[in-house]
Amino acid sequence: VYGLSTDTLNVEKYSIKNNQNLSDILFEHGIDYPMIDQISKKSRAIYDVRNMRAGNPYFILSSVDSLHSPKYLVYDRNPIDFVVFSLTDSFNIYLQSKSITVDTVQTSGVIDGSLWLTMLENDDDTNLAIELSEIYAWTIDFFGLYRNDSYKIVYEKMYADTQFVGNGNIIAASFNHLNNDYYAFQFEQDS
Repeated sequence: VYGLSTDTLNVEKYSIKNNQNLSDILFEHGIDYPMIDQISKKSRAIYDVRNMRAGNPYFILSSVDSLHSPKYLVYDRNPIDFVVFSLTDSFNIYLQSKSITVDTVQTSGVIDGSLWLTMLENDDDTNLAIELSEIYAWTIDFFGLYRNDSYKIVYEKMYADTQFVGNGNIIAASFNHLNNDYYAFQFEQDS
């Protein structure tokens, strides 16, 4: 978990509560105030703990013995980035990112009202509608779409571990507007 061997550790998941800060969390888990002060001072150069947000998950990794001594606190800054606080004598603190996997997927649809509603009905990410309107900004008037206009999109979906974290690039798109096909392909300018 988070690059840490959990063979000899107990892992518990929590969420940051409103008005809860790092010292509250650590004190709840048996870390005394002098140690909290050292951890807080050491973390300043790496991560400002005042930026911890209510609702974000954190994990306490503790020993599996009867003491359940906390060994690590891992805080998810966002779905990709996390901070590891080592709660052993060294108080090592570091930022890391989860590995991202990218899947190439395809979607298509036929306009029945608006592009946004069609994508919503097809369980597509509606951000694709915005991206298509930018791609075809000088070719198609997206406020003047007609019933039976259609689209096909090949794009990237990004995952951190198994959690969807957003769309990547649109690789290719085809938009049929008034029985005319308009194609777009991703490319790198200047090589």
